[in-house]
Amino acid sequence: MVVLWSFFVGAAKAILGLLSVSAVLLAVYGFYLSVKIGGKSGKGKRFSGLLVGHRGCMHIPEGDEVIPENTMPSFTFAADHGAQGIELDCMLTKDEEIIVFHDFKLNRLLNVDGQVADLTLKEIQSIPFPNFRNETVFAPRLEDVLIFAKERKLAVFVETKEIFPKKACILAKKVVQLIEKHDMVNDVVVISFGVPGVYFLRKFSPTIATCLLFFPKVHKELRKLKLVEEGWKMWGIFLIAPIVSLLIKFSSFFIGVDMVGPNVKVVDNNFIKFWRGLGFNIYTWTVNDPDAVANLMKVGISCGTNDVSLQAV
Repeated sequence: MVVLWSFFVGAAKAILGLLSVSAVLLAVYGFYLSVKIGGKSGKGKRFSGLLVGHRGCMHIPEGDEVIPENTMPSFTFAADHGAQGIELDCMLTKDEEIIVFHDFKLNRLLNVDGQVADLTLKEIQSIPFPNFRNETVFAPRLEDVLIFAKERKLAVFVETKEIFPKKACILAKKVVQLIEKHDMVNDVVVISFGVPGVYFLRKFSPTIATCLLFFPKVHKELRKLKLVEEGWKMWGIFLIAPIVSLLIKFSSFFIGVDMVGPNVKVVDNNFIKFWRGLGFNIYTWTVNDPDAVANLMKVGISCGTNDVSLQAV
């Protein structure tokens, strides 16, 4: 009798354990279904091997002055000097308009205190960039730059700067609306250091290309694991590499990334083989050596550069 009772107790515990595990798995799967957004747009190749003006241009003297980055004069400079695309940064103003601006603070570029998020679009556009050609230059709206790019037949690499989910979601939705409004779905790739930026972009549009940027440290950590070495044949790596490969591929499906965007410091033959082997196209920044630009573009890598006039091929 005691043995029979022990059997039933053990069986009951086993069943409860299985039910608990099943409940957890169902919850995880339910969460996955609620947030998954599908795969890539399939447009990554459209943005391969391009010469891209980084913030239009940076540190380019014009007389005794410098063309201010992320402005219509900087994008015009890039277009006039051989760029096939332009890169820009955008974020939300206080009234949730999309302004093209790199820094969250205003002081470096506009010589005034304050933050973009605390001012309306009208307020920011009342502050000109200082000391440029006796010309009044303001931070443009994203829409202004898209219209310009379409007229000049330029690809546009739009970096969304909002990294916290709520604002990233609002910005992504507005960016998609503008891209679709101006019929530029095939001409724009949205790039971001923040996963929410590319995740929400893909959620709102299955057809706009996206690129996840990352700093050199990310790739260096992979190097420490010897995951980027030729052949992945180091002892023990034959077990780890396929797992990492699957995780990266799953991540690309989860957030719908078409391209990776590393700093040029980590881009070499092993890097290219590693990421292309996982199905990603590559955009690298900031490449200011003409020979490096030429070599990278020959193998289909898009290059963001500060001065396209030195790099045009």
